[in-house]
Amino acid sequence: MIVHDLRTPIAVIRSAGDAIVDASADSAAAEIVQLGRDVVSEALHMQRMCNDLLDVTRASEGGAEFLAEDLDEVVATALAHFSAEASRTGVRIDLDLASGAIVKLAEDRLRRALRNLARNAVEAMPDGGLLHVESRIEGDEVRLSLCDDGPGIPDEIRESLFEPFVSHGKRGGSGLGLAIVKKVI
Repeated sequence: MIVHDLRTPIAVIRSAGDAIVDASADSAAAEIVQLGRDVVSEALHMQRMCNDLLDVTRASEGGAEFLAEDLDEVVATALAHFSAEASRTGVRIDLDLASGAIVKLAEDRLRRALRNLARNAVEAMPDGGLLHVESRIEGDEVRLSLCDDGPGIPDEIRESLFEPFVSHGKRGGSGLGLAIVKKVI
């Protein structure tokens, strides 16, 4: 309820900031324009945090519809929508999806988890790199792995990595992305 209640004033702040920027852009008042940009930026940041909080809550609630889906197809679709964002930073996404597995899953939730993992990988490789995504059947299990060329997880956060609000060296992150992934999986 708190997050829901915060979303309205955040939207008003963002709208006001946009109006300040638009009204001031033609004037010589560079300070006003910068203030408006700061307001919009912070409102967007708060919106993302609210959305992340809602996603953590929703991921742990029941009500998800689990349907038999082609895992490789769901992964490919989720990451296809993300590949343009990744390529802007020089990150190439390499898909090696060969499981052929039909799995009961909540497709929207899995897509969100995959995008969170991919976004973390891209943020870990600001100068570009490779994100390799692979699916395989191993015995009676399906394995889906995402590996990147980033520097790896710092030892000091390794144990608490999937806990809410844990992040390391990221600007603008809420520290909820991997908590959402853990809840979904």
